[in-house]
Amino acid sequence: MDPGYKVMDTFKTKTKGFKEVYIDVLINKSKPSNRVFEYLERGIDLYLEYSLEENEITDFIEDNLSEPKDSLLKTLMKRFPDYGLGDTQYLRMIKRLKAEK
Repeated sequence: MDPGYKVMDTFKTKTKGFKEVYIDVLINKSKPSNRVFEYLERGIDLYLEYSLEENEITDFIEDNLSEPKDSLLKTLMKRFPDYGLGDTQYLRMIKRLKAEK
């Protein structure tokens, strides 16, 4: 049964150096000092953007807080698919931003 996913690319990599990448990105919230492959680099960039208190997603939510929550949620899922966020993360962001207003 096809789950609806398409394999974009495959490649081999070694795990050497990934501990440093982990520390740089997840602990220090910075770009890794080690070179990483293109897809991981894109994911890291998105994660670091998402980790900021103010980012392109929160800016969009703030600009559209007057929309019904369900409508805003659907728009967020369509507009920012590369982040891989789900409804729970978006709803948490909407709730936080509404509380700050």
